[in-house]
Order: sequence, then structure tokens, then C-alpha cells
Amino acid sequence: MKKKAGEIGDTIKTFLSQGLWELEPTSLTKARAAGLKFLRVCMLVIKGFKEDKCPIHASALTFISVMALVPFLVILFAIAKGLGFERASEMLLEKTAGMPDAFQQAITNIITTVESASAGALGSIGTILFLWIAIKMLSNIEETFNMVWGVKTSRTLIDKIRNYIVIMVAAPILMIVATSGQPVIMGFASRLEWMGPLLKIGLQLVPVFTMAIAFSIVYLFLPNTKVNFSAAFTGAFIAALLSIAFQYGIIKLGVGVSKYNKIYGALAAIPIFLFWVQMSWMILLMGAEVAFSVQNAGTYARERLAVTPSARARLCLAVALMKKITDKFESPEPPFDTIAYGIENRIPIRLINDVIHTLAQAGLVAESAENPSCYTLLRNPLNITARDITDAILDDGTAPTALGLAADFPMFGKITDPCFQTLEKQVLKNF
Repeated sequence: MKKKAGEIGDTIKTFLSQGLWELEPTSLTKARAAGLKFLRVCMLVIKGFKEDKCPIHASALTFISVMALVPFLVILFAIAKGLGFERASEMLLEKTAGMPDAFQQAITNIITTVESASAGALGSIGTILFLWIAIKMLSNIEETFNMVWGVKTSRTLIDKIRNYIVIMVAAPILMIVATSGQPVIMGFASRLEWMGPLLKIGLQLVPVFTMAIAFSIVYLFLPNTKVNFSAAFTGAFIAALLSIAFQYGIIKLGVGVSKYNKIYGALAAIPIFLFWVQMSWMILLMGAEVAFSVQNAGTYARERLAVTPSARARLCLAVALMKKITDKFESPEPPFDTIAYGIENRIPIRLINDVIHTLAQAGLVAESAENPSCYTLLRNPLNITARDITDAILDDGTAPTALGLAADFPMFGKITDPCFQTLEKQVLKNF
């Protein structure tokens, strides 16, 4: 019996690691193809969450967010009050009314500190400092999201500030909507008694959709790449459900609260608050992994193989990318789009981002200021040779001389120089 169970387990493991990725969706019925897609996305999310070390990044973001919490909330509350929502802090306290006493006390202390550190009390220098800390926190979050999407480059400071302002303005508005949405609907309840069951369902979904919209904004504006709204909202909706389920668990089950009270006493609020912040970040990163997996649905089977591409594979892709970018460069069409190219040719977007970053570092291509996923040539295609592209890929990383290979380098040159001389004659325009 144990042997049979072991064989079944091995069969399942083999299917999930190999068979799942070898199946061709076009040969299946629509229902089975949808099921296959769902399984692949789930496996990619689990794999990505583990390989991207999301729990470790969540811990780092917990530290950063705690350090920047007061400056960030000062800015958010100032924006909320500027929009006419004077009771922003009171509404936040109302939302945490069902949380453990130690947690509520921690939130109360934070809000008291925030209100005493208002922009008026800080002065111009203090306000600028707080604004810089808030931007720095969002910049660290952006870098983590870029890691999930496999993006190698960050935005310029101007682009960061522009996108961060959108998030900082949208956050207090959505917070108010999430807080006041249910009471507003309740006000219509007496007039719409015939919609009782529907109204009840609507009341339950208001915070979910509000939170999903807030998370969608984060997924759309923070990563330095183009994220489809459908993918962002799918990841955001999953994250919202997990977040609300987690909050419900803390409120209803009181997980570990009594234990922490006995151990930490008056300081019990600290571990409870830190645990809540870290879990919130883990949920947000899980949603980001879902969004990435959904958006790159056409390259699941190759996404797992793109982690360790061969030098030949990177060089082959580099030549193909340069050829496509040149074609776009010499035509009136929009610049070359890496995301569209990856979807069309079913090439993992992380591999494309890695190679295009290498080409950009070599000064061959440049990212579009309007669209971070679009690239154009930096030099005339008549002045770019196959040698330039090959050097960009082969020289990516530590040089041989820095690794103690200086004595062997001349010998290597004798072997490769004839090949490189031939490559110098191959002009990009003639590819």
C-alpha cells in the first residue's frame, strides 16, 4: 500500500514538473485548456514566490515600511485632508476596531505620532525630508516589483515622482471609499428591501473590490514595465481576498495574541504589528507573482528554463532583438516593444529583459522615455556590427583579466581573433 502511494506521489510530481509543461493547449478542449492554464499559473506563482525569495523581500520591506511609516502617513493624511476628508485618521481607527487590543493600541499610538508630526509643525525642511523618505520607501518597493517582473533598470527620478504621486493621491481616496462605502450602501438598505440578498453580497464585496483597485494601481504604476490591466486586476483581486481573509483570521481567531500578551506584556503590540505588516507584504508580493504569471501566460513552459540560459541562447536572442529593433528604427512604426515581441514569439519576458538590459549597458539601444518596454537604436545600423553585439553578450560580467586569466587571455585571442574579424565585417543593417 505504501509502495503504491509512493508511486502515485512520484507520478504526480513528474506530471507537475514535466508533463504539465509538455502538453499543447491547442490539442485540448476549451475546458481542459483552461484547466491546464490554471494549473500552470498556480505552479508558476508557487515557483516564482519561492525562487524570487518573496518572504525575505517581505521582511526587508517590513523594516523599510516601519521606518517610513510616520512620514508616509503624514503625507497621506495631508492629501486626504486636502481633498476634504478631515476624518481620515478616525476612519482608519474605525477599520481596526475589531483587531486585537494590542494591535489597536499600536495603531492609535502611530496615528497620534502622525498627527503631532503634521506638515505645519515640521516646517518646510521637515516636510521635504518626510517626502524624500516616502519616495525612498516607494522606490524600494518598485525595485522588489521589478525583481518579480525581471526588469533590470529603474525609472528616472522624474518618472518615479510622477508615478508615486498617483499612488499617494489614490491611496487616501480608496481608503475613504473602503471605509465609507458600506455605510452609504446601508443607507439605501431600507429603500431597497427587495434587493436584500443582493445588497448583502454587495456589502461583502465592496471592501474586496476597493482593495483590489488599490492593489491594481500599485501593480500598474510601480513596476518599470508595461503591465496589462487584466493581469494586474487578477493579481490584485487574489491579493485582496487573501488580505481580507488574513484580517478576518486575526479578528475572529485571535491568532497568537494571548501567547504574545503573556510573553511580551505591554510590548505585545510590537510583534503583532510587525507580523501583520510582514504578512501584508507577502500577500502583496503573492499578488504580483499572480499578475506576472497571468500576463506571461504564453511562455509558461519556457519561463522555468529561462533562469539559466546558455551563452549561445543569449547571443541568438541578442541578434534577433537587434534585427527587430533595426526594422522598427527604419520604419514609421512605433518603437520595438519587448512585451509584444515576447508574447508573439513565446519567449520568456525575463530573458528578454535580461538581454535587452545587456545591450543597453553596451550602448547599443536605449529605453523609450514614454514607454519602458519599448527600445530604439542609439547608433546608426551601418555603424553596428555583429562583433559589437557579440562583445556585448560575451563581456557581460567580470572580465577574464580580473579573474586571474590574464596569462591565458592572449592564447584565447589567437583562437577567437579570426572569428571576430569576420564578425566585424557583418553590418547590422545587412542582417
